[in-house]
Amino acid sequence: MNCASIREGDEEQLKNVNVVGTKTLLELAADVGNCGGFLQLSSVGVGGSSTSNTVVTETSAALPLADIPNQFDQSKAAAESMVNVASANGLRNATIIRLGSVSPPVGGKLVHLVRIALL
Repeated sequence: MNCASIREGDEEQLKNVNVVGTKTLLELAADVGNCGGFLQLSSVGVGGSSTSNTVVTETSAALPLADIPNQFDQSKAAAESMVNVASANGLRNATIIRLGSVSPPVGGKLVHLVRIALL
């Protein structure tokens, strides 16, 4: 499960954590050989802006990078692309979940959200 991410920072910081970090985990999953699955947490912004009138569903494709307005969502789209390539090349049970805004834990609520998602 790759839930590591930074939302703010310069382009290099976003790339190092959100893209290179995903690449490293995908390489590790490939090296393990019989990895049971790979869960990538992404962003709804990859499929469309929350300020537009576009309806984004679980089957919506990622927007082209040039159409994604911010560097964070661009980095998440690049990471999604790598997961999709790895899946096409044999990574089993690769799943991408596009989350909306997730706040820092308040009273443990974020922990409960992740716990529910893993059930």
